[in-house]
Amino acid sequence: MEYGHNTTIHSSTKLSLFEVVYGVPPPSPISYIPGTTKVQALDGLLPTREVILYELRHNLLEAQVRIKAHAYLHRREVTFEIGDYVFLRLQPYCQKSVAF
Repeated sequence: MEYGHNTTIHSSTKLSLFEVVYGVPPPSPISYIPGTTKVQALDGLLPTREVILYELRHNLLEAQVRIKAHAYLHRREVTFEIGDYVFLRLQPYCQKSVAF
């Protein structure tokens, strides 16, 4: 799960967390080719890993779509012209520079 989260490209930064931290694109896990391992028990586990990684990628992308849809639910496109009066709300506990 952590690998999937850290290598998924985030909509706000257009980069993965891995790329933000290390400065290079994340390496992709090597695909499993059946019969290439010397350990029989591992041959049974690796195909399951491929399925889990696929489901993880799919679920993370679905979650991003849901979060984005929820975030944009109450937003509206507003354009202002020079000279328009607008209401500016400053919250002192958020903007420390204008607290006084």
